[in-house]
Amino acid sequence: MEAEWDSLFAGMDAGRIDVVVNEVEYSEQRAQKYDFSQPYTYVHGALLVAADNAEIQSFDDLKGRRSAQNLTSSWGLQAESYGAELVSVDTLAQCIDLLNTGRADATLNAETAFYDYLNQHPEAPVKIVALSDSTTSSLIPVRKDNAKLLQAINEALDEMKSSGQLAALSEKYFGSDITNPQ
Repeated sequence: MEAEWDSLFAGMDAGRIDVVVNEVEYSEQRAQKYDFSQPYTYVHGALLVAADNAEIQSFDDLKGRRSAQNLTSSWGLQAESYGAELVSVDTLAQCIDLLNTGRADATLNAETAFYDYLNQHPEAPVKIVALSDSTTSSLIPVRKDNAKLLQAINEALDEMKSSGQLAALSEKYFGSDITNPQ
């Protein structure tokens, strides 16, 4: 099922959702509640601004700026670590709207989220101005004490990697293979 980001973990906590497959990163806080699969993607963080914004060129330029972010995402925490003031959003489309109306100066997210959006909306008046030097890995969180499901997920990921299916899906949807550490 498709759901808003903020409701995904609440759904897992309530037992309505078994797993979340949505570029979830590992954190100590999440590890207290969930077990995690092996990584299946490795992506850079990306900084997106309105196309006419010439003031923000790097992550360090976020200090004192407004960044459109989902408040529970790791990207929001990262934007705050650069000194940004967070403007709450639920979707990437809301981020784009806030950038283009001047209610936010930037947004930080996985490069794949932006590439997917720009592929679907090539006319969008936004641009990626910076990519992080390092990558983050995406994992699949599973409610604690469900070793059988976690094992099945890891086996499926191994099979998809060895067959080339995971890389092919990555190429199809993101234009490059993001399934290996970079």
